[in-house]
Amino acid sequence: MGVSDRRRSLTETVYEHLKESVVAGRLLPGAQILEDDITRQLRVSRTPVREALQRLEFEGLVEVRPHKGTFVSLLDDESLREIFEFREAIEGQARLATERMDEGARHSVRELLERFRDSVERADPRAFYEVDTRLHRTLVAACGNRRIQRTIEILESQIARTRFLSIIALTRMEKSSSEHEAIIKTVIEGDARGAEEAMRHHIRAVYQNLTENLRRIIPGF
Repeated sequence: MGVSDRRRSLTETVYEHLKESVVAGRLLPGAQILEDDITRQLRVSRTPVREALQRLEFEGLVEVRPHKGTFVSLLDDESLREIFEFREAIEGQARLATERMDEGARHSVRELLERFRDSVERADPRAFYEVDTRLHRTLVAACGNRRIQRTIEILESQIARTRFLSIIALTRMEKSSSEHEAIIKTVIEGDARGAEEAMRHHIRAVYQNLTENLRRIIPGF
């Protein structure tokens, strides 16, 4: 492996570590990220840390405050609303996915139903998050529209962050599982209009639940 390849690999390692920490809430909104801490923890130089932070800043997960440092970006009511309006506008196109999905993709979606139920029974939010992400990515891919896929990819990190926050509570996992079951059933049955309605209902329910929870735990949200 050449020097440039090794540096890219180290940058990717740092990026994935920090992204996972932000998405999973181990680095809380507003928390400062110190380069020295990351270099010691991951045993890397400053260069891959800075490159990873630049990428995370572009994706909206961190923000640089002049003369203060780098911080995990805050979640406020306006940014949350914008993310979920974006999701409903784009992912609401489950109608396209249902109309264009081949049997291989339909089989994959069908398999996810049991995985949703299993993760709820085990009260495992990490497993639920992974299945949830897999379903949404499968439906976006099935739309057969590269522009939709690329648009989603731009905000993928921010979407992942809100997705994980929304399913930490077991009660929300149970409701979300029921909503996903409705989505999956309409997709399998080829009910394009029903799939779109079920997806839009799910996204609105997640947004309402998440904002209510954040208002309880974040003063002034």
